[in-house]
Amino acid sequence: MIESFATMAPDHTNEGDGLENDICFILTSAFLIFTMQTGYGLLESGTVSRKNEVNILLKNAINIVCGSLAFWSYGFAFSSRETDISSFKNQTVTSSTGNNPMDTTYHSTFFRSNILTPERMFIRVTNSEQIGTTYAEMAFQLAYATTCTAIISGAMAERCRFLSYFIFSFFSNILFCLPARWTMFNGWLSHYGAIDIGGSGTVHLVGGCAGLLAALLLGPRLGRFDADRKFRQVPMGNPTNAVHGIILLWWGWLGYSAGSSFGVAGDKWKYAARSSVATIMSSMAGGAFGMIWSALTLNGLQDIKIISYSILAGLVAISGGSPIITPIYSIITGVIGALLTMIAITLVERLNIDDPTDSFSVHAVAGAWGLVAIGLFSDSDSVIHYKHGYMVNITVSEKDVTELRESLLLCQLFAIAIFVIWSLIASAILLLPIYFTIGLRMSLQEEILGPDYVEHGLIHDGNRLLLDVVKHKIRLVYNVGLNEAQVSGPLNHHYAEQQRLRQLRKRSLTPSPVVPTEEVLPKFRTIYAEERMQNKHGRYYHYHERKRLPIRTILDSNREKSNATNFSGRFRVMATTTSGTSRQPRCLSSSASVWTTRESIPYRSNVRSNQRMFQTTMAPIID
Repeated sequence: MIESFATMAPDHTNEGDGLENDICFILTSAFLIFTMQTGYGLLESGTVSRKNEVNILLKNAINIVCGSLAFWSYGFAFSSRETDISSFKNQTVTSSTGNNPMDTTYHSTFFRSNILTPERMFIRVTNSEQIGTTYAEMAFQLAYATTCTAIISGAMAERCRFLSYFIFSFFSNILFCLPARWTMFNGWLSHYGAIDIGGSGTVHLVGGCAGLLAALLLGPRLGRFDADRKFRQVPMGNPTNAVHGIILLWWGWLGYSAGSSFGVAGDKWKYAARSSVATIMSSMAGGAFGMIWSALTLNGLQDIKIISYSILAGLVAISGGSPIITPIYSIITGVIGALLTMIAITLVERLNIDDPTDSFSVHAVAGAWGLVAIGLFSDSDSVIHYKHGYMVNITVSEKDVTELRESLLLCQLFAIAIFVIWSLIASAILLLPIYFTIGLRMSLQEEILGPDYVEHGLIHDGNRLLLDVVKHKIRLVYNVGLNEAQVSGPLNHHYAEQQRLRQLRKRSLTPSPVVPTEEVLPKFRTIYAEERMQNKHGRYYHYHERKRLPIRTILDSNREKSNATNFSGRFRVMATTTSGTSRQPRCLSSSASVWTTRESIPYRSNVRSNQRMFQTTMAPIID
């Protein structure tokens, strides 16, 4: 079996054939990396609410549209090296500055003097011998650059304006291009000894930090935190999409990691094979840890989000050093990466930062750990071979190994600091002008309606908009998706409030005072109740609230607790009437759909067969 497999290995005695094989391998890897956009889109659309899933998928398509145009116009000029891929052919290294493809004498500065030449900016190759190598390198780097932008899009999900994101995605290529040049393509960081072969730092750490800044500028989503700034779990809109997404990412990541060897000619195929195994083992270890973590923290339940993010953390952590880390250490790398990600998710939530897809925790934290893991677990001989163009027939002295071990970890820590500083500064330069001009975030009404309807005019089961014809105009109504229930009411809060006050005054025995609706919203006393039939027991959660709320905060939980969005899909609301006596809940039949009394905000309940739901009312109390 082994002999027959060996006979199938390509013969690399001819340098031309070796280069052609390298180009073919690089292009195949680039095609696999492009499929990761689909994986990211499905994972993110499954994580957000259903009224936003089409928008988040389209944003990943925009990443390729804008990213390709930007990389062709200026990105490749910043990231490309002076020597082309043909310099990675199997060759003898005669000196530190001879034919070594990792030589950095020309790239020891932040920027090249001839970086913005027309040939570099718009990739006009005049030498026919360089057509294959230049375009293959461009396609591969383009796939990496769009991946970095996809990471940022997850942190901006559900509340970012489409036009603002379109502008940002065009210029966000610069976030990846310069760090990639510094480390991955013969730059000054690689000259000082830093290693990031597959982009743990240049792609994931940079993208995760930029996503964190974008999330801070946008602020939390509607209903993400309550009045006490406590975290509220947002249910996944489509878990099936999330699982499909992580499987597609798994597939694309094999090309993402193995392709970092830049070919299979000479001895590079050996490192491509090790990279594939290390990637699989690290992701497997991360997923196994996620299953254990979920079982321990959720009383035996296997949470889809925890397991998916743990697998993804293992993939991110191993990316930077997959060709030079042995399988046993790749397992350790994946486990620690998943652990740090779970801890980071908890800390980010406690800091009241709303990251819809946990881009910072999964990509930035696991990516930083991946760079540290290179300094701790990388095979010394493999590191030296890598620095000589994956040449395994090089004599490695004991002194070289000792010096490498002493300096590599410090170099990796220094690279992490550089990547974080660069990402925050560059993303601030890109985001702040948009923030102060056209704005990043949607309006309150647009966020409630959801970008699927506002930006794309789509009406589907996820956003189920209601249209109400009033006289000669159509009055839009808002729709807050809460997994199993929909809370609906008029967008024109002032009109609806006046109608409710007018009806209450007609019913009251004594005249009620006139309350300016622009200043005060009626008070509410709410009781939250839940009963699960499949568990054969009832659990009730009581919460009493009597607050004077500004009219604008009925749907804005960033300022005060929002009565309309203060419960998840498994909860229903019962409110006291004006006399102070509470209404008794009335059990509804399966798949029932009812509306409450006219004086309250209308609710509609879509009931599952395995749960008992109650009719809901919310009656205002006027002093």
